[in-house]
Amino acid sequence: MQRNKLIYALADASLVVSSDLNKGGTWAGAIEQLDKLKFVPVFVRSTGESSAGLDALRKKGALPWPNPQDVDTFAEVFNVQMPTVTDSPQVGLSLLDGPPAAVTTGPIPPDAASLPTTESEPAVSNAQRHPMNCQ
Repeated sequence: MQRNKLIYALADASLVVSSDLNKGGTWAGAIEQLDKLKFVPVFVRSTGESSAGLDALRKKGALPWPNPQDVDTFAEVFNVQMPTVTDSPQVGLSLLDGPPAAVTTGPIPPDAASLPTTESEPAVSNAQRHPMNCQ
């Protein structure tokens, strides 16, 4: 069940096609997303036979799936704005808290110029790195 958080965090949107009411991993993940995490919009299937689980998710804030008919309307699904989470359980740890990072626009410091870059490093094959492992 802990992987639900990761799946939602890596997704652009979620669609619940079927869910039991108050039980199962689909229900738990969708409820956690709607009530607490709010990483992505949660949609529920809007065609076919409904269920108590889908109806309850709609009442909790899940959006009806718009059933896009073309690429453009499908792309619009991913433009749903998520509400900002204001009651973070880790107060003060937000990346948005604190002063903005300083941006410098001057000359490169002398010691930074001597650091190697990926462009100046020659390509090294696996055989050159580990000659005993390659045959």
